[in-house]
Amino acid sequence: MVIKEKVSKYPSITQVFPREVYLFWVSHKETEGTEAMKTRPGIVISVESLNKWNKRCIIVPATTKKTNLAKIYPFEVKVIIDGKKGKAMVDQLKTYSLGRIIEKSFMGKISEKEMEEIQEKIMSACNLWEYLKKISSVKARAFLAVEIAKQKHKAWLT
Repeated sequence: MVIKEKVSKYPSITQVFPREVYLFWVSHKETEGTEAMKTRPGIVISVESLNKWNKRCIIVPATTKKTNLAKIYPFEVKVIIDGKKGKAMVDQLKTYSLGRIIEKSFMGKISEKEMEEIQEKIMSACNLWEYLKKISSVKARAFLAVEIAKQKHKAWLT
C-alpha cells in the first residue's frame, strides 16, 4: 500500500526527540538512484535544541519490510522498530522538514544501545574519529567532559 501524503508548509508535528521513530514521506521526484524514497520509518538523531527551533530534524531512514538481517553492511545498524526487526541506513542520513513526518505515525523509540551504534557509524562514515585524534588531548578531554556533563545534567542545560 502506498501512502501519498503532501508535504505541509506548516507541519502539525512541531517537536520530535532523539531516538523517536516516525513514518516520513519522500517523493520519488526528489530522489535519485538508491536514495531512500517513499513512506518509511525514520529515526530522529538530531538534538532536541535543533529539532525545537528550526522545524527540521536529522533523520536516519530505516527499513522493516523484506529486511535481510543476515547481510548487514558497515553503514547499517540492526534495530527493532514497533516490534519488527529492521535496519537503520546510516549512510542515508539527511535533514528533513517536520512536514514530511506523517501525522500520528509515532512508532516508538529505539534503544539507547541502538542509538549509540548509529552514532558510532556516523562517526565512521563522516571520518570524525580522525578529527578527534587530531585535536589535542586537552581539547578532547574538555570536549568529552562537557558531553558527559550534558548527559548527566540535561535538565540544567535546557
